[in-house]
Amino acid sequence: MFQRLSNRLDFLCGVHNLPPFADHRKGLTVIIYILFTTLNISYYYILCNSTTFYSTGTSYRRQNHLFNNQPLTITFSMIASNWRLLGLGLFALAFGQESSDDASSSECSSSSSSSSSSQQQQQQQHAAPAGLSSSAASCTAWKWDLDSEHKCNVRRISIQELIKEFKSGLPPLYHEPLLIFNGNNDYTAPSPFTGCTHSVFEAKSSLENITRNLPENFNVTLSSSNSFSAHRRTIPLTQYLNDTLSKETFPNQLSNETWYLFGETYSDDWQQMMAEFCLPPCQTCTKELCALAFGIGGKGSGVQWHTHGPGFSQSIHGRKHWVLYPPHQKPMYDPDYTSRYWMEEIYMNLDDEKKPYECTLFPGEMIYFPDNWHHATINLDRYTAFLSTFTTEHGF
Repeated sequence: MFQRLSNRLDFLCGVHNLPPFADHRKGLTVIIYILFTTLNISYYYILCNSTTFYSTGTSYRRQNHLFNNQPLTITFSMIASNWRLLGLGLFALAFGQESSDDASSSECSSSSSSSSSSQQQQQQQHAAPAGLSSSAASCTAWKWDLDSEHKCNVRRISIQELIKEFKSGLPPLYHEPLLIFNGNNDYTAPSPFTGCTHSVFEAKSSLENITRNLPENFNVTLSSSNSFSAHRRTIPLTQYLNDTLSKETFPNQLSNETWYLFGETYSDDWQQMMAEFCLPPCQTCTKELCALAFGIGGKGSGVQWHTHGPGFSQSIHGRKHWVLYPPHQKPMYDPDYTSRYWMEEIYMNLDDEKKPYECTLFPGEMIYFPDNWHHATINLDRYTAFLSTFTTEHGF
């Protein structure tokens, strides 16, 4: 029962544009919000003798025989009309968790002692280059844990099987997402489709080498990680890498205040950097018909739900989790909250039949996302580098 009440409070907080944190602060915010609104409207009634009063979703019309010069009656009436929201606020105050700041610090401190040996080995493999911090905060006490094994209900197909099924590559406008991997698990060998070697670009884009393969004092343009990528800022690449390694994006951070390197990699320097990338195995995957976009994200970062044309995305370093819905099945989400918040607060409460297509990409693996499919991403490691290939598939 408490869980259902807490979920209802989350919903009402979203309706009234209140912070969606499941802690004591949420209960206090709701109560203060109601009392402030009530007293404020009562004050204006006395001041202006208005004939119509507005509260949270309810209209109050002045009745001379009941409300005339009786602001206290209005106050009690408005509190009574908000009894559900007020009650849920009191519930959050009584049964809520500790404040988000305290919770985050306790989760971070406890996680440092519970990291698995495999995670420690993976972090050691991505040592920071000179001038960059190698420390990274890691919290594992969330409902949707970044370091856990996540299910995959996307069709997996090796590149060798794909070429047998489609001799000239994946046909245009394929109808479902695919996770494509190398069946030999040998990314140092030439691709059976293009003949190029994946490990060449993998080495160039590693954390140790990426700054060496771009001009000195190279600047990057970052986008906000909400659905619309509406904001931009430019900073040195070394500063962005240092921020990426040292900070984790948590579910309670706003996506329109979270910065992300992706999509702004069309300059000559970036094109030269990506020149040795192996194009995906599709019939329209040529340099003339594709646009490449390189990206780097830190642990917990990602892009909220959005749609666009078809293409591929390959994880070069680190793991990246994908969630997708077909075009007719639009997910409910707030574009200014992070994709990790959606996984934490929405995904975890969905029935199994309503959950999205999903899968985690490991280094070297790629996903095909069909035309106009809704999708969101979450980076699972402190240095997650990936490259997306946007294809031209209409008209073929």
